[in-house]
Parts: sequence; structure tokens; C-alpha cells
Amino acid sequence: MKTFTLRVIPETENVVYRDIIVNSSNNFYELHHAILDSFEFTKDQMASFYERDEDWNRGQEISLFGMENGEVLEMAETPIDQVFDSVNQKMIYVYDFLAMWTFSIEVMEVGDAMFDDGTGDYEALFDDEDDDNLFDDDRFESLDDYDEYN
Repeated sequence: MKTFTLRVIPETENVVYRDIIVNSSNNFYELHHAILDSFEFTKDQMASFYERDEDWNRGQEISLFGMENGEVLEMAETPIDQVFDSVNQKMIYVYDFLAMWTFSIEVMEVGDAMFDDGTGDYEALFDDEDDDNLFDDDRFESLDDYDEYN
């Protein structure tokens, strides 16, 4: 499974940004919530993502709610990897259409998920046989014993 490190930068006077790591299986609704959590915004306003070109022209919209005409994608129905696939891709995120909080999103890194075997079964990645004797050492009964040993 791929991971995407996304740099999210609000258009403000101060230089502030957050790097958010998402999996390819995440959708834009989950990214929307991750952005709001990372900047400590409330979740009671409308928002949309927009694909963009180099001149900042807005393209395809991914909205919080879909439209009947099908021209606008819905966040909950659009997986991250449907839009992102390579480094340096950029999007615009707009939160609260009255206050017009506008963010630039850029893919900084594409990688593989750590500790993921593709099934979501993280326990299967660790060999339990070697763990049996890991802490079976008579010299240490507590952390205080470690200080005395050194």
C-alpha cells in the first residue's frame, strides 16, 4: 500500500504548514478531517478540494457533498490515489466559504506503508517465536536494576 506525505500550507502571513501522511486507501473525507484536526478548526463548515494547474487555476472539484449532476466528486467516495500518484502534485483546499480559508496541498513524498502486509493484519508481520526470551533475563527485575547494572 502506498503512502503520501502531503504538505498543507494555509494562505496566511505567517509561514505555517503541516505534513500529513495518508494511505492510498484513505479518501478525501478522511484527509479533510486530518487537515481540520491538525489546524484545530471546527468541523461545522463546508469545504472542497480542487485539482489545480501551475497557474493556480481550479480544476475538478471534490466536495464535502456530491451534486446530482455528477460533475463534482464527493470526498467520501474519492480515494486519495484516484487523484494523487506522484511527487509535486498540487491541489487547493478551501474551508469555510465565508472566511475562505485557502490551503495549498503538495505531495512531498510517495512511499510504502511501514509495517503493512497489505491485509491490515499487523500481528502477522512479527515473529512471536523470537519474542519469548526477549525479556527473560534474571539480571533485571525492574528498570532500577538497569541503572545498577551500568
